[in-house]
Amino acid sequence: GDDEEESVFFTNQSSDWFIIHPHSSKRICWDLASLTLVVYDMITIPMGAFNLPANLFLAFMEWTTRIFWTLDMGMSAVTGCTLRDGSVQLEFRYIIGRYLKTWFALDVFIVASDWMEFAAAGGTGPFSFLRSLRTVRVIRLMRLVRMKEVMAQITERVQSEKLSFIIKLIQMMTIIVSIAHITACGWWGLGDRSTQGETWVKEFHYDNKNLDAQYLMSLHWSLSQFSGGMDEVTPAAPLERLYAVVMWLFAFMAATVVVSVLTSNLTQMHIIGGGRPPPPPTP
Repeated sequence: GDDEEESVFFTNQSSDWFIIHPHSSKRICWDLASLTLVVYDMITIPMGAFNLPANLFLAFMEWTTRIFWTLDMGMSAVTGCTLRDGSVQLEFRYIIGRYLKTWFALDVFIVASDWMEFAAAGGTGPFSFLRSLRTVRVIRLMRLVRMKEVMAQITERVQSEKLSFIIKLIQMMTIIVSIAHITACGWWGLGDRSTQGETWVKEFHYDNKNLDAQYLMSLHWSLSQFSGGMDEVTPAAPLERLYAVVMWLFAFMAATVVVSVLTSNLTQMHIIGGGRPPPPPTP
């Protein structure tokens, strides 16, 4: 069980009572919560390109994420470190020193930007100039840098090769959908920009439609870039045409990488399985 596994890691290591084992259930639950909030930020922050109506849920999640990531700095400072040889270091002095040298600066920068945004929302004080800058929230997406480490800690507990392949498949699909979502929000923001010239939003009369119609059309356009684009909505200005060309090239390369990774994983599973063909179906 988890207790037996943790006792192996704790052998011959002294630790303070408040130190959290990196492979404990408590830490795994915290990592899953952090992964969930990163996914939430990855969805909602690009949606700032649309005119989202203010509601209680968004306000609640705004405070939840702000407080969670502030507390996460403390959690990082009291969580043991897994070394390259597989052993776990539980000495507080070592943990704090390593945290200060690695993720501390990034965490301070992101958390400080969160609280500066809150200070700017009041419209007064030294941070009031940030009130009109939507791009300040984009800083939160820098937490994606740490999610690779979190995912590695979660997936290393998976012993089944088939389950590991399914997890990698889900990761690939998540990456594709995330790219499409961010591209869709950028496509809408480009078409909804303030300009005297034509934009695709004006040309196809999406400026007066509901939020769901606006987002779904943008997402449809974005996903279509993986298969060569679409004719229902087309660029109406040179800047939009440039964006479409760049996104098509990026989508082409991303699709190639995904196919390559999946092929490699399937080949690895076949080799590990001994290259045995599947048994014939029973009549």
